[in-house]
Amino acid sequence: MTRSLFKVLAVVFVLFVCSAIALVGICALWLATTKKLPVADPDKAMIVRSVDLVPYFDGYSLAEKWESFEKVRYLDQSDELTYEYDSPEEDEPYISSSVTYERNRSDANSTYLIEWTAESIGLNIADGDIDLEENNVFYSCGDRARFGNILHQGHLTGHVLVAQKGNAIYAILQLQVSQYQIPISGMSCLMIEYRN
Repeated sequence: MTRSLFKVLAVVFVLFVCSAIALVGICALWLATTKKLPVADPDKAMIVRSVDLVPYFDGYSLAEKWESFEKVRYLDQSDELTYEYDSPEEDEPYISSSVTYERNRSDANSTYLIEWTAESIGLNIADGDIDLEENNVFYSCGDRARFGNILHQGHLTGHVLVAQKGNAIYAILQLQVSQYQIPISGMSCLMIEYRN
């Protein structure tokens, strides 16, 4: 009986190792075939940026020098444009947004669900005292949307919005300092409706 148990364990181990190698290979292939694309002005006009939020800051201006953009095309021919505003100044907000264009509706539906899950998990990993309180009052945004308030030890510190319109998925994460409250949700939905 121990001999057959050993054989079963050996087969399970070999299958596990083969699966791990296959997974690493698939991930490596995906990354190796990712192509960086140039970011043009029309691309920048499609994404929510720090300059779009300036009207919502009272007497405050954001420096464009802390902005970064990246546009990539993946193996499946989907495109993703990402934006980040990350100033070294502690009193300035952090803003991250992305637009992903999928090739079909099924992939777009999957990406929509993955974006929300990734935002939730990412916030929990970053700090155990962060909670994402979902507040779905913005379903009229795009075809569907999920909005949440980011709470740190019970205090509002930011917002997350993930929306889908057709084959496009918009994800916006905004963290702010307490003196600047930005109504990102309604403004972002308006931008999504007219920028797609």
